[in-house]
Amino acid sequence: RIAAAAGEALGRQKQLAELLAEGAARDIVRGDYASAISALEFAARLDPANAAVRDALQRARRARETELEVLSRR
Repeated sequence: RIAAAAGEALGRQKQLAELLAEGAARDIVRGDYASAISALEFAARLDPANAAVRDALQRARRARETELEVLSRR
């Protein structure tokens, strides 16, 4: 039972990581990079092997840096 519960918990962690990544995508569309980055960082901690989450986090960080550069030029 313990092994089954541990497996179930791991599965739920992965599901939560996916949900966080989906929510982060909506944040990015709205231009809220800080929230997206925060959610993706948490998702990456929940599921460190998830390459899609890591890639999305890198893209969100680059987009935020670009946005800050553009704003600083104004």
